Amino acid sequence: MGKFWLHRACAIGVLVVLSSAGDRALAQATTADAVRGGWAADAEGTRHIFILVVRESAVTGIYCAVDCGDPARLALVERGTLTGDGLRFQIRWLDGASPARTDVVGRVADGRLSLELASGARRPGLPRRFDLQRDPRKPKVRTVEELFASRGIQSGPLLISGSSTPYTAPGTNEPLSPPVLEGLWVWSNGPGKQHFVFRQVGEGLMGVVCGPCDNPWTFGPLDNFAIRGDTLTFDIVHEDWGIGIEFGPFVNHATATLSRHELHLRTVQQNGPRTIQGDLVLTGPLRTAGP
Repeated sequence: MGKFWLHRACAIGVLVVLSSAGDRALAQATTADAVRGGWAADAEGTRHIFILVVRESAVTGIYCAVDCGDPARLALVERGTLTGDGLRFQIRWLDGASPARTDVVGRVADGRLSLELASGARRPGLPRRFDLQRDPRKPKVRTVEELFASRGIQSGPLLISGSSTPYTAPGTNEPLSPPVLEGLWVWSNGPGKQHFVFRQVGEGLMGVVCGPCDNPWTFGPLDNFAIRGDTLTFDIVHEDWGIGIEFGPFVNHATATLSRHELHLRTVQQNGPRTIQGDLVLTGPLRTAGP
C-alpha cells in the first residue's frame, strides 16, 4: 500500500511539473506574439520606433527616432528576454557617446507596450517612459497563394524584379568590407522607396530596411551579415508583416555584390510550400553614419 501511494505521489508530482512547464511555455508563446514586431510612440513631436524580434525567449531588434532613414539614428536592441508579462532588454547606442547601453523593462497590456528606461543610463532628451502602440496604418498584404495566382504561376518560384533582367553591372565587382558598406542605400523612389541602413558594429554589420520609414509595419531588421571577398550575405527579418506572414515570422536571405555605387541584391524567401525570389539594385551610400 505504501509503495502504491509513493508511486501515485510521484506521478502526481510529475504531472504538476509537466503542467507548470506547459503553462510557462504557453505564457511565453503568448507573450512572444504580443511583443514581436513594430511599435511606435510620439513624444514631444518626435516619433520613436522599436522593431522587436523574438526567437524562443530571446529578444533583439532595432530602435530609431526622428529620421529612421538616417544611419546615425540607428541603435540596437540587445540582450533581451521575455518575462512573465513583458520583456527586458538593452538599447546599445552606436554613436560612441556615454552611456553605451541603457537598460529597459517593458510590460504588455491591452495591446500596448509600456517601456521604462533606467534613469542612471538614460540619454539626455530621451523620455524616461514610452507608451507604444501598433500603428493604425497597417498596409494590406497579399497572401502567398494570392500573389502566385495573380501571376498565373502554378509551380516553381516567383521572381519579383526591381531591376533590369538580366542585370548588367557597370563594372567589375568590388571587394567589400564594413566601412565600404556602412551608410544609407536606396532602391526605387517616392514615399515607398526602400531605405537600407547598414551600420558597422565592431568588426561586423547590423542594419534595417524601411519604406516608408515612419511606419513600423514597413520595417525589417537586417541580421546575420557575412562578407566573403566581393560577396555580402544577410537576412531581412519579417516579424509581423510582409508577403508570407500568414506562415509566421520569416526571413529573406539576401546576397549582394557591389560595382560603382550599385549594390545588386538578390533575395530568396521560403514561405510555406512556395519560394519567392527578389532582384533589385540599391544606390549608395547616400548618407554616412558620421556627423
